[in-house]
Amino acid sequence: MASIGFDGIEVGIHDGDTEQIKEVIDVAKEAGAISAAISGLGAAMKTTFANNVPFHVGAVGTGSPELTLGVVDFTTDQVNKILGVLVENGVEKVGAKTRPPYVSVLLRSEARNGATLYIALLKGKLSYPELELNTAEGETPDLNTDEVSGSFIARRSDDWVFFKARSDAEGFDLQQFKELVFPGYSSLPGTEEPAATEPTA
Repeated sequence: MASIGFDGIEVGIHDGDTEQIKEVIDVAKEAGAISAAISGLGAAMKTTFANNVPFHVGAVGTGSPELTLGVVDFTTDQVNKILGVLVENGVEKVGAKTRPPYVSVLLRSEARNGATLYIALLKGKLSYPELELNTAEGETPDLNTDEVSGSFIARRSDDWVFFKARSDAEGFDLQQFKELVFPGYSSLPGTEEPAATEPTA
């Protein structure tokens, strides 16, 4: 499925060890969405040999899904809530007792015909971003950005790991979709469809 651009990241914070969502944070509202890469969704393949030839290929479930997000400027509040970092007097503290919460992540892009694409990973944890400092070159220096990675598993409640949908699919309802991604959260942001854009040639 071809996509154009990337302009939405919403993160649902799980209520402790449950799979109910207590808060949804619109990351891209204050920080910029640059990139998202998802790997490990495919099931691990197990080939059984018999009569000296491959006889059966087993493939069930998913692999070990990984998400890498490129973001411009995570806010201190987002770092605290999404990554479990202690913030005291404006100081972000990461240590042996830092425990990121379980989160659900909903990403938004656009299809070639202008429909909105939604991609969700349903239960995982994100880690504190790697840091890289670079000297400024020239009069307009590049902005150093954040890269956050995480690992995801199946939800215990229904065994789902990943959802993908598009706004022009028959029967699609954004409110119902977000309730699937963020179960139990009563005040879901952004449940109105973004305005459609003209198809791209």
